[in-house]
Amino acid sequence: MGCTVALRPEQARQVAGHLTAAAPGHPWTGVRFAASWGSRDVLDVVLVRPEAVAEISADRSTEHGGRWPQGTASGDAAMSR
Repeated sequence: MGCTVALRPEQARQVAGHLTAAAPGHPWTGVRFAASWGSRDVLDVVLVRPEAVAEISADRSTEHGGRWPQGTASGDAAMSR
């Protein structure tokens, strides 16, 4: 089980250095992405070329009572092309 959370500014800068804007004709052009399940809020996205692979490693954790927290506080990530 996993979820996506916003990157910290420094993390976002590091990831952005590995991405290239998508060329016209990207298969997801025109697709709308919701901010969360059941939300009517639409995200403003920038499509990129699908040439980078991200490997994420994070500790599984639950809050008191067995609930899953919103986001991950610690973990490692590596990107390659």
